[in-house]
Amino acid sequence: MKKTALFIAALVASGSVYAQAQQSTAPAIDFTFDATVVNEYIWRGQELADWTFHPSLKATYGDAYLGVWSAMPFNQTSGTADWTEFDFFGGYKFALNDNWSLDAGVTFYTYTDTPGSNPNSVEPYLGISGKVADLLSTSFYVFHNFEYNATTLQGSIGYSLPLEKLGTSLDFSATLGWVSGNSNLREAGDNIPGLSDYFYWSIGVAAPYKISDRAVLTVGVSYNDVNENDINSGADFVGSASLTIGF
Repeated sequence: MKKTALFIAALVASGSVYAQAQQSTAPAIDFTFDATVVNEYIWRGQELADWTFHPSLKATYGDAYLGVWSAMPFNQTSGTADWTEFDFFGGYKFALNDNWSLDAGVTFYTYTDTPGSNPNSVEPYLGISGKVADLLSTSFYVFHNFEYNATTLQGSIGYSLPLEKLGTSLDFSATLGWVSGNSNLREAGDNIPGLSDYFYWSIGVAAPYKISDRAVLTVGVSYNDVNENDINSGADFVGSASLTIGF
């Protein structure tokens, strides 16, 4: 957070020294911790688990970032052994102008307790994000998973309606994605008919509430569906609650 101080002429010099000292002691790396609980874990239209805990930690240094995101299901929908997902990611954002930026990075998906399969994979991505007329936030990303031999295109749009009297806002979002190639969390040679080349989409709304200078509590709900029953036989309503802390 940048602060501006106004000083009388006699204190300009001392104020400048103080500001420089503050900048030199400011932390160079910002961390963000997030803890989210959802009633269903939906990944690109696929329902992977019911109630799931999603903790994550992200470090940001300038325009570069590095972090880990996890999925820890309380129970499984597939009836298989318990598993845990850890996604390690890193990337760099390039500012194009005041409103638009490019984002390039890579995600390494890892899974525990998955006998008989090896779903671990590497997926680089490239995206552009920004604002339209200072009203709508939008993004478009391209992902390619080398192990699955799958390419995903995903576009999102969002609008935030301030509710100042309530100390919150209604953050509306919509996402449309297309997966081309293997999508079954298996190696590229294990494609199953019906699990390739499909569309997925979601529409949601969330309400964040600032509980301190560094902590935000958010609750939300979203509608998720796909155009192929072999991917997901029915639409899903996903509720979520999260606590985000910056330090």
